[in-house]
Amino acid sequence: MRPPKSWIALCVGLVLQTVVVQTADPIWGWVATSILVIGVFFLARREIRTKPESIRNETIDQIIERLPPSLSIGTQSPSDVLQRVLQVWEEFETMNLILDRILEGVLLISNEGEILLQNQRAFTLLEIDTAFGLTTNVESLQLHKKAMKAIRKTLEGTETEVTWYRRQKPTRQYLEMVGLPLDNGGAILVVRDITTIRQLERVRRDFIANISHELRTPITTILMNTEALLDGPTEGMFIPSIHRNAERLSLLVNGLLDLSRIEAGEMELSLQRLRLLPIVERVCDTLQTLANNKKQSLQIDIPIDTFAVVDAQAMEQVLTNLVSNAIKYAPPKSLIVIRTRLINQDVMIEVEDNGQGIAPKHQQRLFERFYRVDKGRSREEGGTGLGLSIVRHLVEVMNGDVGVRSAEPKGSIFWVRIPRFVESA
Repeated sequence: MRPPKSWIALCVGLVLQTVVVQTADPIWGWVATSILVIGVFFLARREIRTKPESIRNETIDQIIERLPPSLSIGTQSPSDVLQRVLQVWEEFETMNLILDRILEGVLLISNEGEILLQNQRAFTLLEIDTAFGLTTNVESLQLHKKAMKAIRKTLEGTETEVTWYRRQKPTRQYLEMVGLPLDNGGAILVVRDITTIRQLERVRRDFIANISHELRTPITTILMNTEALLDGPTEGMFIPSIHRNAERLSLLVNGLLDLSRIEAGEMELSLQRLRLLPIVERVCDTLQTLANNKKQSLQIDIPIDTFAVVDAQAMEQVLTNLVSNAIKYAPPKSLIVIRTRLINQDVMIEVEDNGQGIAPKHQQRLFERFYRVDKGRSREEGGTGLGLSIVRHLVEVMNGDVGVRSAEPKGSIFWVRIPRFVESA
């Protein structure tokens, strides 16, 4: 078998290196030896990395046996030199592998601002052009002015932390950077994407604002009516209003309690493979009076042999919410259809109405707590703003998914996708 061309070139290099060591100035001998060590290192690395892990050590031993004594540096033998080079390279590759697997971007910069080391995540988060390479100065990256100010302050010896955003809504991305100065000059910069955290903070702020408003309205009404009752005889004209708002408060508090129990995992469900038709029929029987008041029709298109793995009470609560919403927001004398269709190992339950529909921009947030498309109309219908959020959490506990899409030519289709079979252990 013919030896590889790379090893032929190495043999020629060994001959030339030996001639230089024996005939030329000692300095040139060291230069020739260093160049040859580098060549041996890269050839060895290529051969080792292309072989299976089980024969790596055998390959290294074979390479060491081929090295001439003239490759020695100082008191180190050729095998010591090669072993040390390979060890350093392995450590360097391990460090790079770890850096490229973490979610934060990491940059090491010198006191002059030169980028000495960075991982792939830093390139992505900071949108660095990979053509810049490792020697690019951080000033040329065109980062946000807040980030640049923090970097300069870090290089002066002060720990910094700064956040900024780029792009406009709805694709806005929030970034956070922490700068840690090094004792010998330079700094380490750690960058992370905090967009999800900011979104959760927004949800928390919206929740506090919405719950305050939802509670304030019925409480104010009750207080005004009770004050009127205290002022004198009113022949009971304020009692219905007090009762209605007290009921709304009760629904709101119970909804919050249910939601918190579900989110905390305290609501235990008994998942069984059940027929869906009896559950849907019970829901429609309960809501038939509400539909009759608007002269609406409830149509069930579900085969009797349609099964799903559900908790009967939770599924009934989910469908009651979806069907009652369709009754509330669909026009009088309209048709509301509850049907199913099979998708692989799942069953899709759909509730379709021919109301005014929901714009796509609202569909994405419709299952958030207290989110309303038409706030005034929702309150007039007696909604708490928690129903669809409870639906989403209940469906997720039953290993399903829930969503909404527009119907043709108008209206909305709320769907629930649930497994048909019990997962094997």
